[in-house]
Amino acid sequence: MIMCPNPLGEGVQTKRSFCDVLTGRDPADGILVDIPPHVGPVTISFDLHNRHMYSEELIKSNRAYRRYTATIGVLTMDNTLVSRAVVQSEFRRASDLVDRIGGGAGPGGVKAVAPTGSEPISITIPETEQRVSILGESSRSSGLDGVDNFTLPGQPVAIISNVMLEYRPAPPKRTPAPETQVNSRPELLSIIVPVYNEVRTVLAVIDRLRAIDLPVAREILVVNDGSTDGTREVLEDLRIDSDCRDSGDGSREPKPSDPGSRVTVIHAERNAGKGAAIRLGLDAAIGTIVAIRMRTSSSIRSSCRRSSRRSCAARLTSSTARASSRGVRRRRGSRLPPIVR
Repeated sequence: MIMCPNPLGEGVQTKRSFCDVLTGRDPADGILVDIPPHVGPVTISFDLHNRHMYSEELIKSNRAYRRYTATIGVLTMDNTLVSRAVVQSEFRRASDLVDRIGGGAGPGGVKAVAPTGSEPISITIPETEQRVSILGESSRSSGLDGVDNFTLPGQPVAIISNVMLEYRPAPPKRTPAPETQVNSRPELLSIIVPVYNEVRTVLAVIDRLRAIDLPVAREILVVNDGSTDGTREVLEDLRIDSDCRDSGDGSREPKPSDPGSRVTVIHAERNAGKGAAIRLGLDAAIGTIVAIRMRTSSSIRSSCRRSSRRSCAARLTSSTARASSRGVRRRRGSRLPPIVR
């Protein structure tokens, strides 16, 4: 956000907004530029122009020549100088003007004051600053009729336009999630199996995952990531497999002989990569513990018979991590402590 205390107006041709830079000693009196929340230093850039009083009569009489030098400063709000900028230019004819400013009483409805010369300015602002001020220091104008110096406070000495900020936005503030009570529901292990063009191995992997002896219930979520080799058809056939039955809502569940396990098949509309497939599985998972199966060509081997829940989860985590460089992700509310790999 830019606050210009003395706006000059809009350019007739460029449609830019031009703002007078006034001399002063208090940063609050300058052009104020607010910097949004950011990380790292900020770069402010703008075009700096000299300020010319146009006269058609001087042009016709060949007495319009002026040479300008203007100096401004960019300051922090505690009056610390960040950097200075200087613009120099010469005016001889109307074509030396950057633009004419609309809203005046002169011919064509333009103002007599106009920007001449253009110096692109780029200044780095320290990371800690949230606002800076652009203040004029001095202006010198020389011509056929002598030299004029402008240094008194409140005098316009230059013009700026096209102010821009370049910065890296700060990450949004995260509010801590409210504490929830410990979940009293039984432990459930969700095993996510992303597959892509695994027609020859996917059924064998599902069988192996269902055959692992665990002291906790499990669900197997097979996410088909837009396979094109027949994997989709094989997974559809799984609905009438002798080991599983259709649950009636599009998911798979075991027959009553294995009440602690069920298979859910999820089809992605198109191939979007392993990460997207895993996210689909996480969205559908309802378990208190989640294991991600990264490769379908090998199986999770974990014998958990006569083991506690904690050691069983640790074994499954270790086996999954060796096969896929991933571990078991605990969900909020699970009674098991985090697994350290």
